[in-house]
Amino acid sequence: MTLKNMLVIQYLAFGTIVALCSCSDDDIDIHRVALPETVNQDAVAYVEQNAKDTKVIENYDFTDGRNYVMSVGENSPSAAISGQTVEDAKEGLGALAVNYTFAAKSISTEPEYVTMKEIWGNYRTDLSFHPLGLSLWIKGNSQNPGILRVMLIQDSKMEPGIQMENQYFQYINKSILQQDGWQKLIIPYESFQLYKGLAPDDKLNLSKVFGYRIDIVNEKDESGTGTVYLDALEQVTSYQHQYEKKGKFSSMFIQLNKVYYENPEYDDWETYFTECKKVGIDTWIVQYSVGYGAENTISWYSGSTVGWNGEGVQTECPIIDKIMNAAEKTGFKIILGLNGGDYNIEKLDDKWTYDVLLARNEVVAGDLARKYADHPSFAGWYITEEFHDAKYPAGWQEENKRKLLSDYLTSVATFAKSKCNKPVYIAPALWRGMPAEMCGEWFGALLKETENVDYMYLQDLGGRSLVDVRIDLPNYYGHIKKACEEAGVKFGVDIESFFYSYYPPVDYRAKTWAELEEQLAVASQYTDLITNFSWATFKPGYDSFEGYRNYYNSLK
Repeated sequence: MTLKNMLVIQYLAFGTIVALCSCSDDDIDIHRVALPETVNQDAVAYVEQNAKDTKVIENYDFTDGRNYVMSVGENSPSAAISGQTVEDAKEGLGALAVNYTFAAKSISTEPEYVTMKEIWGNYRTDLSFHPLGLSLWIKGNSQNPGILRVMLIQDSKMEPGIQMENQYFQYINKSILQQDGWQKLIIPYESFQLYKGLAPDDKLNLSKVFGYRIDIVNEKDESGTGTVYLDALEQVTSYQHQYEKKGKFSSMFIQLNKVYYENPEYDDWETYFTECKKVGIDTWIVQYSVGYGAENTISWYSGSTVGWNGEGVQTECPIIDKIMNAAEKTGFKIILGLNGGDYNIEKLDDKWTYDVLLARNEVVAGDLARKYADHPSFAGWYITEEFHDAKYPAGWQEENKRKLLSDYLTSVATFAKSKCNKPVYIAPALWRGMPAEMCGEWFGALLKETENVDYMYLQDLGGRSLVDVRIDLPNYYGHIKKACEEAGVKFGVDIESFFYSYYPPVDYRAKTWAELEEQLAVASQYTDLITNFSWATFKPGYDSFEGYRNYYNSLK
């Protein structure tokens, strides 16, 4: 086809007009889209002067288990990109060496580029918390081709259960890739400009950002190869930590299992309760009174009428009987969890799923009420089935599922109170499946629809290497506490005193007091209702417990 006398004009979302013109097939002149540099040194200086704390978004310590995806641009099929972790790190255990090749063969008006992209789902970063900018360590060399482009990916219309890549905002630095040695790049949020997006949403809304891209762009349209090292992409905030209140644990979870029943060393519940009271803990929450998973065939109390596992299958290991007797002797309080059930994640929109769980909880609540309704140490009910705020792998973000969940919680709480009018507790997990403000709104809608639930202890997930205690938790605590208060539910925090990690792999272990102390300090700024999960990793003789004992005694 001959392009003689043809003029094509393309208007891109960031306001650049591109003209493509040619006189013949043999002489095609493609004018690439201009890339305006957005570095602003005054803004950089402001970030540096006001920065108080940072959160790691990506540490690049490991190639395996990474959250980002490397690829060539859609218009750059002849380019190439690869990466591997190297020991030449600026922070942490490793850095990422990015190797790339340009062929100068873009198939569109956009310059050729290679990219690293990360989309946040669960355990996300929320850039809107006391925002200043981003920081990134970069090591280049003078022979590298290309320029650096950092993109923020936004959905200004984000709502629970739905996020789409509707807007992109770009920061461009044309010299950093050619600088030798490690350089700390500060990227103020105000240096991001609209690249493309759905009008009229042309404003950067950090609470609706849900991912980023790091691009290397072949601005000069020249072939070549390069290597760039990246380390420690971080969120920079102006948040100043002020731990004005000294927190205390008031209660603790215990997760019953056969170890406690079969091992005689765990029979001395009176001593355990006495030791707990010495450090201000006067309440235990028994997570479930009928076992979870494979142990659902075990009732942890005598006189069980549970029959759904088949005739003659249910076993009684009456630890709760011993616990309640010891609690009465020591003036201790016990909150009793119900059935160790679990939600069918494939049928969260099916009322039948909840009806089955409700029927089983009614059996357990009836059993426990007959035994303990008048017991002086019986202090409340705990609805065992845990939920969360996330969507993946399944969740309750969509309105229809959220309402089924609220109806279920209402039904269980109402039935339990009809048998014995004690407070009802729940403890959802904070998976950070939405930005903090939206997460608070979701909890608010759920709790306003739910009746007869009195306390909500929010699991901090501080034991799973998935949360930044100093940045993530204050942000989410503030919004979720507000939701609880507006719904008339008392807000508490469930602090995890264990630690494990899927990647890098770290086996389940008890935390030290040094690791646990900051979780308690943060939670105490938002509530006095602080519980600990769990007895297995927080008991006399453990560093976590003995360190807390010293701390508690120092407050007297």
